[in-house]
Amino acid sequence: MKKVIVLLCVVVIAANANAKIWRVNNRAGVVADFNDGPAAVNSASVLNGDTLYFEASATGYGGITLRKRLVLMGMGYFIDGTSSSNPGLQASTFSAIVNEIRYDSLASGSQFIGLQIGSIYGQDLSNITPGDISLSAFAADNFTITRCRISGDINLSTGATYPTYIKAEGWKINKCYIDGSCYIYGVNPSNWQITNSIMGQLQMQNPNNTNCLVRNNVIGGVNIYNVYFANNLIGTNNLTRTNCTVKNNTSYNYAGVFNDPSDAANGNNTVTPASAVFIGGTIPDKAYQLQPAYESSAAADGETVSGITPKRGAFATADPYVLSGIPPIPAIYLFTVPASISNAAVSMPITISTRSNN
Repeated sequence: MKKVIVLLCVVVIAANANAKIWRVNNRAGVVADFNDGPAAVNSASVLNGDTLYFEASATGYGGITLRKRLVLMGMGYFIDGTSSSNPGLQASTFSAIVNEIRYDSLASGSQFIGLQIGSIYGQDLSNITPGDISLSAFAADNFTITRCRISGDINLSTGATYPTYIKAEGWKINKCYIDGSCYIYGVNPSNWQITNSIMGQLQMQNPNNTNCLVRNNVIGGVNIYNVYFANNLIGTNNLTRTNCTVKNNTSYNYAGVFNDPSDAANGNNTVTPASAVFIGGTIPDKAYQLQPAYESSAAADGETVSGITPKRGAFATADPYVLSGIPPIPAIYLFTVPASISNAAVSMPITISTRSNN
């Protein structure tokens, strides 16, 4: 099984020739490279560029502090086999849960894929001064967080001040389901992209934001500054924006959100109720797929880019949200064995069904 997992991951993960893939599994009786999250990321054998593959488990892998450039990959989420999960995506009904992720600047360039993460955050740095070693808790660049569920928050806040010397360059949050909020106002974000995600709130009101894009998301509440904000579906009665470009967004449930004189001319509108926009249902992420009538209407058209006009929301564009955040590697979605066989049997029929999940 170890060789199979390594082969599947190598197919899709671009890494240098010396990078290694490590198995992390804390289930009793399973032989893996590591059975604990902190032990895996802190191991001297795990080097920059390596991948940690967190396997399905009913037990979380603990909280980690990342001080290396690693790829952390999981199983996806909403796969527990209940009415609140997407069926037929993984044979396992357990996710891979990392309870918390902290980081320092040495983790720049890391990727989180298909994980369920409790929270990603730093500490309150409002009282620090330039050169303080604590800056490393926020100073990582070029993180990619994709196909992940954040059951808490992404919290990069430092209180009421915005120290200009705390930088965060080139983060990408893509195709994620965030139960809580993104608090991105303690760092000074530059060249961020938040796309095709579903989240509770986005608080990105740092006046030092530069070249940040928020497009094709479903967001509960919004407070932004210096942000290009387009093709989003907003479930709030209070959109706060300063010095932003706001184009082709829809407010669902609340009238009066787009009351700026330029809003209508820039393609912003209101559609109520929410049931006219989304299909709904008991599966948390699938519920935000668009109603066919709304999707086919001009009210759902997004901003035209390079001659292509996508629809609004997380499931639009050529790189849409992926149900349950299934990672882009081959997965076994069905595994069946007989309940019993005869003592005289010389073979046993087993069915394994796989898909690529690109």
